[in-house]
Amino acid sequence: MTQSSGEVYHGEFEIPLFNLKYHVLLSPQDIMLTSRTANVIFEGLNLELKNKPGYAGVVEHDKLGTHFILCLDIGFYDTNKHELRNKNVSNISKYAVSLAWSILEELEIDVDVDNHVIQCELVERIVDDVLGFLEEISEDAPDENNSSDDSFDEL
Repeated sequence: MTQSSGEVYHGEFEIPLFNLKYHVLLSPQDIMLTSRTANVIFEGLNLELKNKPGYAGVVEHDKLGTHFILCLDIGFYDTNKHELRNKNVSNISKYAVSLAWSILEELEIDVDVDNHVIQCELVERIVDDVLGFLEEISEDAPDENNSSDDSFDEL
């Protein structure tokens, strides 16, 4: 599931209820790297992200069709792994709502007071997926509180 392109981590997740997939691109360094990676994945796309902590939306591609994408600057090199989850939860939640809205709009599902639970379920699924992905990739992130070098453990 995890693919790394330089300092961008790419994952593709399924939402079985709607029989669709969405892409997550995370960068611990620079949001611009996620847009450059998206432009490689979706050749011909011209996504440009500047001065934003993230992006969520629909990507329409002539040859590859419609895709859903979530790009986030996760900045986990700025802190230790133990603070990682709390630092990113609000940002992930905000863009999960945007992505859920984009998905429902693309599927022509109107959300209102009588059926809003479908959006809640979708947001919960996206947040869980992204947090799980973030925890998976953060295992490889440097922990500033642990300066030991374990590279000689196998000798």
